[in-house]
Formats: sequence, C-alpha cells, structure tokens
Amino acid sequence: MQLFSGFENYNWQNVTITTGMFDGVHRGHQELIKFVTDQAHAHNEKSVLVTFQPHPRYVINPDDPFKLLSTYNERVELMARTGLDGMVVIPFTQSVANISSEQFIVDLLVEKAGISHYVFGYDHKFGKNREGSVEKVKALGKHYNFEVLPFDAVHKDSHPVSSSRIREAIATGDMPCANDMLGYTYGITGNVVKGVQIGRTLGFPTANIEPEDMHKMIPAMGVYAVRVEVEGRVFKGMLNIGIRPTVNSNAEFPTIEVHLIDFDGDLYGKEIHVKFIRKIREEMKFDGLQGLREQLQHDKASVLKVL
Repeated sequence: MQLFSGFENYNWQNVTITTGMFDGVHRGHQELIKFVTDQAHAHNEKSVLVTFQPHPRYVINPDDPFKLLSTYNERVELMARTGLDGMVVIPFTQSVANISSEQFIVDLLVEKAGISHYVFGYDHKFGKNREGSVEKVKALGKHYNFEVLPFDAVHKDSHPVSSSRIREAIATGDMPCANDMLGYTYGITGNVVKGVQIGRTLGFPTANIEPEDMHKMIPAMGVYAVRVEVEGRVFKGMLNIGIRPTVNSNAEFPTIEVHLIDFDGDLYGKEIHVKFIRKIREEMKFDGLQGLREQLQHDKASVLKVL
C-alpha cells in the first residue's frame, strides 16, 4: 500500500475510493475495504482510502474525552494488510472542518483523487455539520461522472459492527466481545517506566506501562490475561489496570502494570506491546500484602488457564 500525505505527490486517475476515519479497522471496515478492492479490480482501477489525521473530533471539540481504538500508526499498519493500493491522509484542520460535502467531493475527490467509483458506507456522514449523505453523493455522482456504490452494515448478534459498540465492550472489560468485532486482539503499545516496585517484593515483578498515545482507549480497570511482545519475543502475562488500593490508596489516576510470566530481565525503557485476551477479575483491596500475594497466585493460575 502506498501512503500519501495529502495529494501533493499523488497523480492517480480512475480510482475506486472510500472515505472515512475507520478507527479500529474492525470487521465492518475490513469487509468494506474488501468490497473497495474487489470493485477496483473488477473495473481495472486503483483502490484508495481518503482519511484524516488527527481525528476530526479533536479539532472540532478539543475538550472531547473521546478515545481511539487505533493510533495513527496502528491504523496505517492495519490498512496495509487489507490489499488497498493507496491511503491518502489529509491533515484535518478547522478549515477542513468548514468544507461542505460538495466542496470536499469536487475539490478533493473529483479534481485531485481521480474518482471513478465511490464506495459509501451505510452510516457515513461527512462535510461541514456532517450534512453529506448517500442521496447527496449520488446526485453529485451523476453530475461529475462517478458511480456511487453503497455498502451495507456488517452485523454481529443482530447489531451492526461499529466502533462505538467496540468502545462500549472495552469500557466494560469485555475483551472477547471487542476482539470478536475487531477481528483481531485489541492492544496497547507503550514504554516501560519506573514504578514503586512493590510487585518485586511479592514475587511478581511488574512493568509499568506508559502508553505511546494519550488518546488510545484503555480497557476498564481490573486484572487481565494478556500476551506481551518485547523485542520480538511473546510472553504470557497478567496485567492490572487500576489504582492499586492495597498499596496506594491515595492514587488519583489508574496505572497499567504487567507481570510477564517466565520472564527474567530488565524492561525499563523498552517498548512493549500488550494484547488483551480476557478480564479475569475486578481490582480489589486486601487487608495486607499477604492477602494480595495469595490472590496474585490465584490470578496467575487463572491467567495460565485462559492462555
């Protein structure tokens, strides 16, 4: 897949295009992109995604607490696996936010992108105030000589697969549900930073993770069975997201710490990739460190059973 920063070095014509953020690149997105690539091949055209960076919600409302399912780098990597020929990333600014849907189509898709076919998702809205709809796009297609190909929703359990449903699952710690809708295992990437090292005294040394992107969604507080990749090696792990009430009752913000099973080494300063498999329990407060140590032994057994 060829990655373009805007249309400066782009000179393709007669392409099959889709547009949108595609946060998470979930099963619904994957099926839509497959439809794009299939249509492009059928018409002997290039397949192209036109998207934005950063997410429009951060520009339109900077105080929005909205969290992402995929960072920019993750989105590019996931899209590169789909078979797309090209991905055009338009820097999203306030001026872009003020562009009408018609201006977006004429100035960008017709004049710069070389659109021939437009795959339009079932719930896609775009342009200023999100006034662009499939009916409007079809009318513009007739005028500017491109064909609109609507794409219906992909369903799971009688409901459309959507980024919002996946966020709801992650927010409650239901990782099997989230992973099923995503079509892959949800994860976070971050750097290992110094912690208070209580886990080491309990026989369960942990790596404290500082996520690489503050906008990336973190699952609900609790203890999880995870798989952890460090420097190309994958380990089983037990991960806690929370305020550590037994040893740090005054904490205001959750921390993310993971114990790598059967790992012996120094992780400080290293990049770490965590994949969330299943939540095994809620975070709990114990009377003392001995109670916590005993629970960690139970957690390890539960994690190994899950993994």
